[in-house]
Amino acid sequence: MVRLRAGASWTLASNDARQLLFVLSGTGTAETARLTAHSAIRVDPGERIAIRSEDAIEALIFGLPPISKASASAAAA
Repeated sequence: MVRLRAGASWTLASNDARQLLFVLSGTGTAETARLTAHSAIRVDPGERIAIRSEDAIEALIFGLPPISKASASAAAA
């Protein structure tokens, strides 16, 4: 869980696994996209997203297990 005060900035980054951010309350932006209550953001491995709050934002962050190339190849077969 993360909470940003009004006017705060934060960068959500993921190195090796997909992350999902779900906004519980507040408003702001993720890059150029508008964030409000019940907005969701997906961050893929190697991606960084700058978040800026207008009103205090409270959000949940879900970390998903990494997907290895071997697992993805087996699933596709």
